[in-house]
Amino acid sequence: MQTDAFKKLVNRYRANNSSKLDSKVMAEKALKEIKQLALPATPIYFTLMYEVVSQIDPDLANSIQDAINTNTLNNSKAEELFIGFLTQYIYNGLPPEEVESILNTLLEEISSWLHQSKINEKILTSEITLLSQEKLPTHVAEQVNNKILPTLQNFFNANDSLKKQVEDSSLEITQLKNELQHARNEAKTDALTNIPNRRGFNEIIACMMNEADLKNTPFSIIILDIDFFKFINDEFGHLIGDSVLRYLAKQLNEETKGKDAVARIGGEEFVVLLPNTNYENAINVANNLRQKIEDNRLKVKNQNAKLKLTVSAGVATYDFNESSDELLNRADQALYKAKNSGRNKVCGAE
Repeated sequence: MQTDAFKKLVNRYRANNSSKLDSKVMAEKALKEIKQLALPATPIYFTLMYEVVSQIDPDLANSIQDAINTNTLNNSKAEELFIGFLTQYIYNGLPPEEVESILNTLLEEISSWLHQSKINEKILTSEITLLSQEKLPTHVAEQVNNKILPTLQNFFNANDSLKKQVEDSSLEITQLKNELQHARNEAKTDALTNIPNRRGFNEIIACMMNEADLKNTPFSIIILDIDFFKFINDEFGHLIGDSVLRYLAKQLNEETKGKDAVARIGGEEFVVLLPNTNYENAINVANNLRQKIEDNRLKVKNQNAKLKLTVSAGVATYDFNESSDELLNRADQALYKAKNSGRNKVCGAE
């Protein structure tokens, strides 16, 4: 499993004949970024900068860019990001559901053994008490008192020690299980906005599409992109830009309900997933979201004028048995149309 994971990592950077020029351009851009930021030209920093300029993984690129924007990209942070990047491949190469199932089974077996051990100890203690109350022949009483009882006492002592070790191991396994769950959740959550990232989105949309297929119900998505986000970053700074992203994530969460879900799938690109929602209703939801975002004015620290935020949106409704990439691409094409026809509007892929 881990070998396959590392092969996947190698394939990530392997250049074929059609991508050699792109790889060269990306490498030059990565080196330029290292020079501009006055970073050490080490393989770690080169890999991180290559990820930023190539945008192979938008979530990873965003994490690195956030560290750059907040001036926290030092050697320690770079190593943390790099290790997290490598761990992602090892983690993805493992079957986490199977690992969790094994841990659960192991915890159940330990609990069962501890329970049965306590029962057996009580039975033995009770039987010994009854035996000691009997009038036994002298030689039998001597055997019981001098050999059987000391041996049983040694067994009880050893068993108590073993139970303590098993209980400690059980606590460690429980902690490992919790850490595994935490790692799984972190891997699917955008660190900046605290909503699902692209990995989390992939998991959610797969479930929603499967439910739509099983129940033959409509399912729609909305892709929203902040208009002129680069201008916001350039004009007000990246810290304000990050605040805008957090604000939009919060707004979208507040405006959705039930089984609806929100995710950040790119730099300033968000998606709203709408189960049991047909095309017309999805268009209405998108327009309501767009209007509410436009109506709000954001106060910027040390600025007199309030920031007017607008978004463009693309809507698509699931065509049964199409892939998630196909659905996302149709919504993305609708978004592209909205942005190229004036922005601050909603377009749909009927």
